Amino acid sequence: MLTATLLEANAFFASNGDAGETATATGVHATAMGANSIASADNSVALGANSVADRANTLSVGAAGSERQITNVAAGTQGTDAVNVNQLNDKVAQANSYTDRAVAGANAYTDQAVAGANAYTDQAIASTRHDMERYADRAAASTLAIPSIPVLNSGEKWAGVAVGNYGSATAVGVAAAYQVSMNLNLGVGVSSANGGSTAVKAQAGYRW
Repeated sequence: MLTATLLEANAFFASNGDAGETATATGVHATAMGANSIASADNSVALGANSVADRANTLSVGAAGSERQITNVAAGTQGTDAVNVNQLNDKVAQANSYTDRAVAGANAYTDQAVAGANAYTDQAIASTRHDMERYADRAAASTLAIPSIPVLNSGEKWAGVAVGNYGSATAVGVAAAYQVSMNLNLGVGVSSANGGSTAVKAQAGYRW
């Protein structure tokens, strides 16, 4: 253990304390400066009154529960330099700005993708609905275009033509019938709507 006590004045160093409040350095190459300061770890430095350096290769300016701030620290420039609060805040602000831009970009991309998906879905539904309405119009027009077959006398034949329109579709149809006997008749009809839809009708009737 090495205990050093200042015995004569030094214009470049000043310390205040009782003579009994000695600095103690017990670690190898340890340094303690200040009243009751203790440097117990190897190559450690305890700086200031009551400071404790109990970890190797460290500089302590206080003790547990009696911490100090180090002020007037320049911004670090090398990998092992200390970082001051201004420098840290600047880096945090840069990180936050980058994160905000990244999130904004991701949100914009997501919004664009969702809008595109919605537009595609709306278009697909509208197209499907339009197709269904068109098919329904053709079916109705084709049905209307098949002529109604009348009741005939035995041995009579009949043929007819008709036009039907429903919604956006128009159809043309023909029909023919034959009265087989007084009781039985047979008939067939066919119609075609714009767009290529075709309807066929066959019937048989019997009366008594």
